[in-house]
Amino acid sequence: MDELSRIPIFQKLRPEELEKLTRIVARRRYDRGTILFFEGDPSDSLYLILSGSVKVYQTSEAGHEKILKVLGPREIVGELALLDGHPRSATVAAMEDTEMLSISRRDFQAFAAERPEFLWKVIESLCEKLRRTSDDMVDQSFRDVPYRLLRALDQLCAKYGEATPEGCRIALKLGTKDLASMVGSNLETVSRLLSQFQEDGLVRLERNHVVVPDPKALARALEYASDWS
Repeated sequence: MDELSRIPIFQKLRPEELEKLTRIVARRRYDRGTILFFEGDPSDSLYLILSGSVKVYQTSEAGHEKILKVLGPREIVGELALLDGHPRSATVAAMEDTEMLSISRRDFQAFAAERPEFLWKVIESLCEKLRRTSDDMVDQSFRDVPYRLLRALDQLCAKYGEATPEGCRIALKLGTKDLASMVGSNLETVSRLLSQFQEDGLVRLERNHVVVPDPKALARALEYASDWS
């Protein structure tokens, strides 16, 4: 029950409602790289992330992967298809060993039908994601790659950053390929930019992690880059 109460969409539920919820969720563990579901699959479950992270992505006809969003602990995934009943609009895969709770579509509908306020929380979560997606589409169309990469790092630091003596450590396991997919660029360009950012002291690259020594400096660089994009 404590795990559920820490997930934002469940925080206003009463103890008895959380207790009922514990009886309809299933705990699942996914190894890094495991596909939860593919684009076009039936929408049969809502997923609640307890630990780890997942990427939501689409693949072009040429086989290029575009990461639409990265989600971590206390976030939900799969709510769009669950609400409208259409097939999954994207593929979701674990970026690291990930533990989740899942609720079947039938149980979700029954639970939400009795609690309109819960359904509104799910819709609010979905609206927030759609706004971020819209902002990302604008950036992809009108901003250059350095700005998009700085913005992605700034957002990841704000959302998933852990304070350490060395600075803000992005808790998600991110490789250069993942970042390239997130900003819609190629591996070579993003590798070159990350090396430049590291020389400038904006980031420090660790194995599967990025550390931002001074988030304020990164924010200033992002503001400066926006003037030139």
